[in-house]
Amino acid sequence: MWIFITLVTAITVNVNDKAAVKQLNKLAAQRLNSFYTTSGEGRTADGKGCLRQHRADNDPTSFNWYECGVFWGALMDYSEISGDTQFLNTITNSVTLASYGKVGSFLGPDKTVSEVLHGVWNDDIMWWSLVPLAGARRFGIDQTMPGGIGYFQLAKNTYNEVFQLWTDECDGGIYWSRYRNSPKDNERYSKSAITNAQHLYSGSVLYSLTGDKTFLANSYKMFDWIAQKLVLSDYMTADGISVKSKLGDCTISIPKEGKPGVFTSHSYIPGTIVGAMATFYGVSKNTTHLSLAENIAKKALNQFQTNGIITDYCDPNCDVTSVNPKGTYLRGLGILYQKTQDQKLKDLIKNTVQKSTTAMLNTCDSNMKCNSASWAKPQILENNIHVAMNNLELLNTLSIILNGVNDDKLAPPTQPPPAAPVADIDANPTGGAAQNSFYIVSVFVLLATLIN
Repeated sequence: MWIFITLVTAITVNVNDKAAVKQLNKLAAQRLNSFYTTSGEGRTADGKGCLRQHRADNDPTSFNWYECGVFWGALMDYSEISGDTQFLNTITNSVTLASYGKVGSFLGPDKTVSEVLHGVWNDDIMWWSLVPLAGARRFGIDQTMPGGIGYFQLAKNTYNEVFQLWTDECDGGIYWSRYRNSPKDNERYSKSAITNAQHLYSGSVLYSLTGDKTFLANSYKMFDWIAQKLVLSDYMTADGISVKSKLGDCTISIPKEGKPGVFTSHSYIPGTIVGAMATFYGVSKNTTHLSLAENIAKKALNQFQTNGIITDYCDPNCDVTSVNPKGTYLRGLGILYQKTQDQKLKDLIKNTVQKSTTAMLNTCDSNMKCNSASWAKPQILENNIHVAMNNLELLNTLSIILNGVNDDKLAPPTQPPPAAPVADIDANPTGGAAQNSFYIVSVFVLLATLIN
């Protein structure tokens, strides 16, 4: 049960004041980073680049492994936007640990164990991969992560691993789950919008860094598939497509718009697609690609708002353990803002972000300790990590709008991560069995796979 209150302590800031917003953005980044680097928030690092995870349903303190990728992505974006380097070493070390050092894969040394036993999905590893992708863009494609492989190589490895699950069923698309023999239909047959949009974004950036036309060709193929299969006639976006279902083959998952008690549509779906399409336009230079991103954004900006403040249908009761929708929605809007020449759309994005920022600040104290992940309909979440993630993404986007992105060259981190502690069940990056049983379990999984 949510408790509603009126907060008497709030931050009052002119959301057009560039210097004030920059300072707030810094405070929000420090606040989010504190969840990883201190134990004062009741959360400690797990030794593999993530936070210790608690998995009780709808527990605001719960945290999923994929969310760590979103977590570090928000901080990496902040560093790129602001030029502030204070978090770069922690970010890079965490990514190195999560990709098993020189192994250079978020799936670890035994992919079958990650896919079957730990349930690592394609969108999970793609969220993580966006962090080294940003590092390759900022530091260069030849720069190595201390203790690990290169930023670019890790991003490319993940891109290739995910693209292995592109199939011709339903005219293309990448499967959501890596466990292809899962007994659960939603795992076995779903090709999710998020996974495919993430891949389009990554391929576009990888092409911009290398000029490798394979990335470009794959991105054209992916854009066309998303546009034809997942974008509806009114520019709403489907959650994905099911290769087989009770309703028939190649059935799209259509969000139910605004029905009380039905929370099937989240803002991160169009947001991730918009960001990917706008990024692809940056390399294709085809205005048709940008136009589709603009139309999806216009629909989403109207769909996910209350009095101009970003709102998801599930607010204020969104299950914080399953999705953190607003943050990644805002990422997409920030990318589009930099690409579009449609001034009315730019103004709409700016006004929405500024109104949302003002509403968010009403839930915060002067140290950016905030207690609501829902800005139009505040609820009390005791200042948990999901609140901090959303707030940083919001201020990142406002900083892009007001100040642009810092173009100064940043010095890459040089300090390798410390040796990982002895692993236990909490320290496993996917929340599964203990690391010291990794290879024993893999033998049984491989035997079971061969038998099937």
